[in-house]
Amino acid sequence: MLSKGPPALLASLLPLFLGLGAGASPPALAQAPETRPEPPWPPPPPPTTIPSTAPPEFTRPEGPGLRPAATIELHPSVRLSEEYSDNFNQSARDEQDNLRTSLSPGLLAVINAASVKGQVGYTLSGVHDSSTGDTNLFHSLLGQVAWEATPRLRLSASDVLTRSDEPARADQLNLRQGRRTFTSNAFGLTADYLVANIGTQGSYHLTTFSDEEGADTVSHAFGVGASTSLYRTNTASLGYEYLTSETSGPRAPRARGGAGDSDTTRHQFTASFTRELTSTFSAGVTGSYALYTQTGGALAGETDSTLWNISLFTAYALPGRLSLNGTMGVGRLESDSGESSVLFTTATTLTYWFARATATVGVDQGFSPTFATGENFGIVKTRGFRGSLSYPFTPFISGSGSGFFRTNEFTGVGGGEADRSEDTWGGAISFSVRLLRWLSLGLEYAYTEASSSESFRSFSENRARASLSAAW
Repeated sequence: MLSKGPPALLASLLPLFLGLGAGASPPALAQAPETRPEPPWPPPPPPTTIPSTAPPEFTRPEGPGLRPAATIELHPSVRLSEEYSDNFNQSARDEQDNLRTSLSPGLLAVINAASVKGQVGYTLSGVHDSSTGDTNLFHSLLGQVAWEATPRLRLSASDVLTRSDEPARADQLNLRQGRRTFTSNAFGLTADYLVANIGTQGSYHLTTFSDEEGADTVSHAFGVGASTSLYRTNTASLGYEYLTSETSGPRAPRARGGAGDSDTTRHQFTASFTRELTSTFSAGVTGSYALYTQTGGALAGETDSTLWNISLFTAYALPGRLSLNGTMGVGRLESDSGESSVLFTTATTLTYWFARATATVGVDQGFSPTFATGENFGIVKTRGFRGSLSYPFTPFISGSGSGFFRTNEFTGVGGGEADRSEDTWGGAISFSVRLLRWLSLGLEYAYTEASSSESFRSFSENRARASLSAAW
């Protein structure tokens, strides 16, 4: 695995192709706290659907330039990489190999003021492809800033911007395939206010996704919620969110899964109850009920749908040894279009530390309303498995391996195509060598294979990459 310095952080603004298939990189070796899991504890209830995009991860940078007491820390970085692919366009026919040369300067700003804290990182990547002779500019931004206005009021803002042609950077469910440039942005505002012993929250999220050769999707989500502690060890919460999503522009060809023009609205109600059984073990129950209304798209007229889920969840941590977060429940999707599905749902991740190694396995199954957070494929039934193992051989050399399997079934509810299914699996191995305090060498290899009910979507790809990363 690459160094945990700023280059690795900036490079992971959205999942790299060497991720676990779900778009997340194998976790770095972490030292668990001595007494209890890292806050917040107990963790908040998990989402009742599977997000199509992975949440951004913010890590504390390491390196010779770190100044823990500084109000603002600036960490410049640069990465030079060569990447070879034997099927650059992920095509079932006419496979084409490519050598991509990338130069990626970046800057990370860490804010550590008394009442304002956060991180903002930006990377500009210039790439040249041997197969076409083209040179392109891609960029990515990852930022999150929180302001403690008063002891009872906390305001925060976040933004994740990505322009790339890497399909794995668009979502964590392997939904997007083929080499096409896209621009995605997820912006959020949140206000937390404490009234007596009741925590209230208001939020707004704007998500945009633009495909240069297909349709654009814009989603607005407004949410309110409240939670309170009962007898210290119990927490109850309620929430409501209103979402409106519009997919517009030229209809993408059928081979590319375009959704066409459509509008979708959602009213979603959530509730949960959590009990802290011990300082390292909590459990609870959570549920949600959502009403969708879609106009346009592949279905004529107006279509109403409902999606509900109820799940038991648990979190357990054995300091320095084991971490478990899991859910188990049932969900049901029903639509006027005739779609009716009942699924056993789960989203479980187990991390185990032994000696100096870290092993992680995860499974998930459920419904994913993709238009809420990114490109519109409608509501997708998805299930997957992922696993990774990382090990620091020496203080200067580390390695990691990962594998994944993912299957998606497209319902056509909310947009996208119906009656299509795809399976994707693969694995990756990587090594990182710290040559100097500020310089690292990375070597990576990944294999991906996809099979689809539509044969022209099936493909296999081998990728290899070597990179030099400098951080100050």
